[in-house]
Amino acid sequence: MKPTSASFIALYVLVLAFAVFLLSRPASIVSFVATEKNAALSVITDAQTDTAHQNANTSDESLRKVSLSFGDTVVKVDIADTYELHVRGLSGRGSLAEDEGMLFIYSEDGYYSFWMPDMLFPIDIIWLDANYKVVFVKKNATPESYPETFSPSGPSRYVLEVPSGFAERHGVSAGTVAFVHSGD
Repeated sequence: MKPTSASFIALYVLVLAFAVFLLSRPASIVSFVATEKNAALSVITDAQTDTAHQNANTSDESLRKVSLSFGDTVVKVDIADTYELHVRGLSGRGSLAEDEGMLFIYSEDGYYSFWMPDMLFPIDIIWLDANYKVVFVKKNATPESYPETFSPSGPSRYVLEVPSGFAERHGVSAGTVAFVHSGD
């Protein structure tokens, strides 16, 4: 069966309607990320990017917080436990103090990849399993690395972002166990 111009028009209208739908969603600037191993479509909003820039140089006081410790080193972390917070992350924030970070919490174990869009400073990314044992550490992920993605060598449940050099300064590596202090 030979396609007709009417079927092409119908397909065009359908694609256009889908694009309008995506762009009207709270999660909607579409950016294409290509690496040598894969291509991924990521949906990020203008509003989320604007919010991230509004939070630049400050910790978001509305986020829940806990403390993690690696031995004697305590880190106060903002909790990112929703899709919106996962997407925003530390993007647009100006810096982190040595004892600050962001803890991404997922409902199940997985291979969670991270990248550095709208980041203004380098970080260490630490993947932890369900028992807070370090699975993998990406040291010195820089803003210039975007759109490269970073992934753990094994499944994780939590991902901690801390200032670049933190892992080396505090001896954090695969196998290190973090302890959670709630109510701090």
